[in-house]
Amino acid sequence: MAGAGECREEATASGRPCQFVGVGIDHYKHGFGVLAALAGVDAIAKILSNARGFATTVLRDVTMSQVGPDLTIALPMGGVDGGALVVLWAGHGEQSAEGRLRLITHDDVANASPLCTADWVAGQAVRTGATQVLLVFDTCSSGQAAIDAAQVVGRLMADLPDPKPVWVGILASAQAYERARDEGLFAAELRRVLEQGPRDPILRLRFNSFNQGVRGDDVIDAVVTEWPTDAQRPEPSMFGRAGILLPNPLYDPDAPERVVEHLLLAAQGRAPDEEGSFFTGRDDQLAEIFHWIGQPEPGVLVVTGPAGSGKSAIVGRIVSLSNPAERTSLLAQGPVDNDPGEGSVDAHVHVRRLTVDRVANLIDEQLCRKGILVQDAQARDRYELLGAVRRLDKPVTIVLDGLDEAEAEAWAIADDLVRDLGRFARVLVATREMARDGGQPLVATLATMTPIDLGDPQWAEQSDADVRRYVRRWLEPEGSGATAMDPALVAEQILHLARANDEGLFLLARVITSQLRTDPVDTSTPGWETALATSVEAALARDLGRILEPSPSGTAGPVAARELLSALAWGYGTGVPDDVWVAFATGLSKTGSRYSLADVYWVLAAAARYVVAADGWASPGGVDTPRYAAAPLLCASR
Repeated sequence: MAGAGECREEATASGRPCQFVGVGIDHYKHGFGVLAALAGVDAIAKILSNARGFATTVLRDVTMSQVGPDLTIALPMGGVDGGALVVLWAGHGEQSAEGRLRLITHDDVANASPLCTADWVAGQAVRTGATQVLLVFDTCSSGQAAIDAAQVVGRLMADLPDPKPVWVGILASAQAYERARDEGLFAAELRRVLEQGPRDPILRLRFNSFNQGVRGDDVIDAVVTEWPTDAQRPEPSMFGRAGILLPNPLYDPDAPERVVEHLLLAAQGRAPDEEGSFFTGRDDQLAEIFHWIGQPEPGVLVVTGPAGSGKSAIVGRIVSLSNPAERTSLLAQGPVDNDPGEGSVDAHVHVRRLTVDRVANLIDEQLCRKGILVQDAQARDRYELLGAVRRLDKPVTIVLDGLDEAEAEAWAIADDLVRDLGRFARVLVATREMARDGGQPLVATLATMTPIDLGDPQWAEQSDADVRRYVRRWLEPEGSGATAMDPALVAEQILHLARANDEGLFLLARVITSQLRTDPVDTSTPGWETALATSVEAALARDLGRILEPSPSGTAGPVAARELLSALAWGYGTGVPDDVWVAFATGLSKTGSRYSLADVYWVLAAAARYVVAADGWASPGGVDTPRYAAAPLLCASR
């Protein structure tokens, strides 16, 4: 049975070793009863082998004399150096008189000494040199295995020389005092999560379709949280910092291109949790840009103006009409004037807090995804990108939004990338004006033609008219449900507040109309104006004040939401991993709160409108991990 029953597949995965070792015992010489454990072990081995190229070893009906040598071979010291390891033991288990859980082998007898134990398996696994380790025990009373293994893992992670794990997770199918009553249920639930992902929409946020892998703690959390019965309950235990370990069943290498969310929302004139498109006006500016896009010559066209003047709305409208999915949605709402056509934009990047090389990487990725450039082994740097674009038969069109939000890097992006790209491509840049120490203006440095300045007095009358139309469209009685609210009076008050407080006109209009759709006011009542948020900051405070449920850490809802979101707003680049977000929030907390991943996913549910789910970032293991970034509305009020 045992030695001849060993099944081994050799594979590689993403340039680092990934190993699955499964032990399944169905048949027992001395009672205990027949199981169907091997079917679950084989199924998990197949999933991991097919989805991520894990090397798999399955030991079948091993005897006591075989289990030691076979597992020593399957889990050699240093044999998974720097990689990922999953170990699954499925079969009968028994509490011993010594207080440890015996893992019953094919020829074991009842009440024997605990020679094959969970802590021994854990010691073998930790010594393989794997940096991410998941130990799974599917036996009766396996919660005791989690306790035994955890004691060994804790000591070894502190005392072993490198290489040793960065993270070890232990998942048992039942509590220490429970029998595994529903045979096959645990394996079925683990399979479901590995094949389909979680059902819960908040948990599914961790299984981003752009990321190849998921962390071990996310998989454990999905199994435990969505466990379907009270007949037995899984027992988890974890040590260290979790990283990418398992294949992501929701990963889609052909996931459709998405418009950068802040551009999409600005283009539609709405908040993230509102539906529909309420973009209005800017007809003359859009017509000028559309005409420029249709020309064969390269160059740089700059849309500039003060904060909140509608720069992102204009360039976002162009990007949305180019994107097939968003274009279909916009055209379904009615005819579109000044249409540049599907596919008119070849790449678009929100530049906030990015480096020049990261901007080049993102442009390269999008041009490769569209088949304009040939994918290299790694993303091109700025010089390689310029050479590749120069060799194209015709200029591509690239949109860069928020160049000024790159802060200290803005000049490097302008000097070392955008100006040179403009010699071979059409580059549309949205940015506020900024100047070097010597006074040289950014816009004049970049533009190869007359910029579109939304702060120019020539556009003031049109901007006021556009805001009045926008407010009417949002706050018509049938849309707001408040017949006593006069949109014309609201529009005039918004224009007054923007001028009096030096707030961005279009951003303030979006914030206030969004507020009034939720909480209408009676404009026939004296002093109704005081009910309006007077600034973006006031609107944020009012919005977060509605979060009444405390966070999982026990911090008051509005306080926790503000601290978590504020920490995210300080994140560098296009976003931070969720565990780094936790560290930021804890370190910056003014209340001394210690936040966890549960708090992060709580605020994602409670205040999703202020967060953008971003594509993954390359982790040291070579696999992407989820990132989250602050939405522009949050950054504007930081």
